[in-house]
Amino acid sequence: MDNLQLNLDRAIQLLKTPANYEDYLSIKIKPLDGECCCFDHWRQTWALFYDFIHPYKSLENGIAVLIEKDHEKYVLEHHESGPEFIAYLTFGTAIVGLITTLLKFRQLENRHFSLKFKLTTRFWINEQNKEKDSIDIDLSLSDDAIKKDIENYIKKSTIQKRKKKTRERH
Repeated sequence: MDNLQLNLDRAIQLLKTPANYEDYLSIKIKPLDGECCCFDHWRQTWALFYDFIHPYKSLENGIAVLIEKDHEKYVLEHHESGPEFIAYLTFGTAIVGLITTLLKFRQLENRHFSLKFKLTTRFWINEQNKEKDSIDIDLSLSDDAIKKDIENYIKKSTIQKRKKKTRERH
């Protein structure tokens, strides 16, 4: 079974949305140097981020968590290969802030590793995992430049997914 399918199964349970895999989008964040993103290696990053999304709860070595931010819902999948955000139908504007915040917390924790990441849109079409629309993020750039890159990437990924769904229904 493909990892994306397992991730979508958890997201469906947490989001309480329909079980049609093709209605979900994912953004996978991977460090370009291939470093591990587990709790032990990103201890401060994960502590700060979980405080940011759930100020009164702590999550220890969990795999998936529901995030509700600005009236939008996402599932954050925690993987050693990198975090993944999953949304039902589309990504809203809150995801830009969530991704930017997560990467900024990583930057604060450890400047000895590469501060370059790849964001990849993943989705399920015709019973297969598809990846496309990757973008590289370099945290040595200004905060405004990073935010603008992520905003443009999210907008492009969301628009293409909607167009494909619309074409399939006609």
